[in-house]
Amino acid sequence: MEKSLETPFMDKNILLKTLEEHGVKNIKEEFNKIQGEYDSYSFSFEKNEIDKPYYLTIKYLEKDNFEEKINDLNSEYALNVQEDAYLGIVEKLKENNMEIEEEEVLDDNTIVLTVNLEA
Repeated sequence: MEKSLETPFMDKNILLKTLEEHGVKNIKEEFNKIQGEYDSYSFSFEKNEIDKPYYLTIKYLEKDNFEEKINDLNSEYALNVQEDAYLGIVEKLKENNMEIEEEEVLDDNTIVLTVNLEA
C-alpha cells in the first residue's frame, strides 16, 4: 500500500536527526529527497520549495498501522524542533551575557526560562 501526504517537517537537519533517532535505516539524501526504511515501511520525503514543508510518500504492508508511525515521527520531530529552539535561545543568551536564573519543564514538555536581566 502507498499513501502520500504533506508533513509539518520544514528543516532537513532536524528531519534527518528525527529519522535516525527513530531507527530509520538506509537513509539516503538526493537533491531535495530523503529516503529511508523502517521495518516494513519505506519513506520518501520530498521538498520542492524552500518555504514549503516536506511531502511524504510512505509504502507499507496492509496490516501496518501507518498513521501510528506518522504520529510517532511527528511527535519526535516536534521534540527535536523544541530542543533546537531551546539550544538556540540558550546560545543567544550567552552571546548577550545573560544567564538563566530558573528553568522549569512543565507536564506538557513546555520549557519555561526565567532570565536575569540585571547581570
